[in-house]
Amino acid sequence: MISTTSKISESVAQLHEIHSVRVHEYDLVLGTFDGAGYNLTFMGGGDNNVTHHHERYGATLCFISGKGKVRVNDAFLGYGPGSCFKVPRKTVHQIVCDDTDTLMLTIQSPATTFSEKGWGDIVYDEQLF
Repeated sequence: MISTTSKISESVAQLHEIHSVRVHEYDLVLGTFDGAGYNLTFMGGGDNNVTHHHERYGATLCFISGKGKVRVNDAFLGYGPGSCFKVPRKTVHQIVCDDTDTLMLTIQSPATTFSEKGWGDIVYDEQLF
């Protein structure tokens, strides 16, 4: 008998993982449902991405593990497991991890699932690394 954990691990192993050095994150593309794109996003402890915004889609960030701050415009808001933030399109934002790894569910609406169209939609509001 195969355990539920094995079934989940097998399913996850078949998903597409993408990495962007430019925004310092790894994304596991879960798919598109009801017009929204779903990714699991990982950022290492002590890391951050540059301040940026998206022209065509808004994002919801649902934190599963880790601690740190989310910058939304000029406010820095603490996050931890269970925290969720809505970031409307064209809103400047940034994720700053403390010394723990961060895992979050990222939902884009409308969906991009971080195709080239999705990465191309990122407007950097500060110099890249």
